[in-house]
Amino acid sequence: MSLNISYKLEYSEFLKRELNRLKDGVSTEKQRFQNIISTTARVQSNPLAHIFKKDLPDDYKAADVLQQYRLFFKITNIDDKNSVIFFTWVNDEKSFLHDSAPSECEISFVQKTKKERSLYTGGDI
Repeated sequence: MSLNISYKLEYSEFLKRELNRLKDGVSTEKQRFQNIISTTARVQSNPLAHIFKKDLPDDYKAADVLQQYRLFFKITNIDDKNSVIFFTWVNDEKSFLHDSAPSECEISFVQKTKKERSLYTGGDI
């Protein structure tokens, strides 16, 4: 059964800055920017998909951007006409995925969420 919910997209201040950096960067960074934007559209089309479930705190989810990058997000007001997908963080060159074990980027994300519990309220992570 598919729910006909329209999801509003919001971005953390950290992610806004990172997207601007990538958009204005060298060609590989610009390509990563495009891949992140494509991933947000993929998430928006079905944010509850099983593929986005990871072992993350506070019901956060993650979408693969490229082989070595993940985009982390949370859904608020699920099953409500005011549902929001809040994109919080994407890993950078310092925290690549290396294999199927808990990755550096997931470990970094969990550490950041423990340090900054108010991700949704705009706190930087």
